[in-house]
Amino acid sequence: MNTPQENNRLFLWLCLSADIAFIILHILFKTGVLSSTLYSVKRDLGYAEFYQYVKFLWIIIIFVYLSQKLKYWGYVSWAVTFLYFLADDAFQIHEDIGTLIANQLTFSPPLNLRLQDFGELTVYAIAGIILM
Repeated sequence: MNTPQENNRLFLWLCLSADIAFIILHILFKTGVLSSTLYSVKRDLGYAEFYQYVKFLWIIIIFVYLSQKLKYWGYVSWAVTFLYFLADDAFQIHEDIGTLIANQLTFSPPLNLRLQDFGELTVYAIAGIILM
């Protein structure tokens, strides 16, 4: 029987191996071996993105479980943070609200940023303040 540390290590290796597999699939797509754009890590609603949703869900479940088991509610705040990451990724919150913000701006952002980038960064900053 494995110790909890060994189980954690195995889980980490499984997650990292799947990430590496998606990188390899993306390379095979970019080189023309695979033709479906679903293999691209850049594709919205592609295979890699759905796997990322699953990872976010696992993280949320783990933090909720830890908060229950250890009776430490600080883990719930981490679960809420990753719930926001999941919702933002799935529903493109920062892109959509960032566009609304960018459409209201009339200046040239510094550092070669587009107004869209500035709007998205504003959404991230507001979310970060709320989640703190």
